[in-house]
Amino acid sequence: METIIQSPHFIIGEKLKAFAETKAAKLLKYDDRIVKCEMILKLNKADDDKNKICEISIYRQQSQLFAYAQCLTFEDAINETIRSIEKQLKKNTAKMRKTAERHTKINMEAD
Repeated sequence: METIIQSPHFIIGEKLKAFAETKAAKLLKYDDRIVKCEMILKLNKADDDKNKICEISIYRQQSQLFAYAQCLTFEDAINETIRSIEKQLKKNTAKMRKTAERHTKINMEAD
């Protein structure tokens, strides 16, 4: 899986970059068909304390998933978006298994 981490208008540290890459790599245990992970870390210029934003786009062979979070720290924002993507991957995988079982059942009945 190719992991791209972008941070427009500021430079992220090596620790944060390593943290983000580690979290993104863990997504492969839910779906090995993930081709690319794009993570965008932004600072919101609002006066609010929760001004760290993380956007993650996951590209799979036939679909794309997206998650967004705004938190106090980049680590929290990354964790929240990863949890959201994990939830989407689990739901999508369960749906695909159900469809595959239905097709198998139909094919068995046809024979």
